[in-house]
Amino acid sequence: MKPPEEVFAALFAVQPLQESFRDLIQPKAPNPALHHAVNSAIANVSSDPCLTAAIYLYADNLDSAHQEAQRDESDPESAYWHGIMHRREGDFSNANHWFRRTGTLRAQVGSDPISLTERAEIAHRSGSYPEELLEDIRKEFRNLAQIGIDRVFGN
Repeated sequence: MKPPEEVFAALFAVQPLQESFRDLIQPKAPNPALHHAVNSAIANVSSDPCLTAAIYLYADNLDSAHQEAQRDESDPESAYWHGIMHRREGDFSNANHWFRRTGTLRAQVGSDPISLTERAEIAHRSGSYPEELLEDIRKEFRNLAQIGIDRVFGN
């Protein structure tokens, strides 16, 4: 089994997971420092749409993440990444719409994305992002990425 730390090594080398998602709502532009790392990580995942969406989300490139997540709107994994993308852009109700389409995948990820979205919305409105929330968002990202990695590379 390949862990996300191996598959996304180029990304995590530039921006470690424990330092990611400081801005729950996307900054105004993608992180330029991650540009080369994004291309390297995408090559590692054989251009799988779900994992490619994850890579773009990690690099704050929501437009590209959105394109990838929409490739198969009937797929629960795609729907989950689609929901995360909308949460990152601050469209909380649309995020929850996509999370409701994920079925049993939510239990596999190990967190309730709708609850996380509610917490993110409260934090966004207050302008303060508690470290516990950031850790839960990172855990969600890592767990969902692991599901996609296992699907692509076998577990």
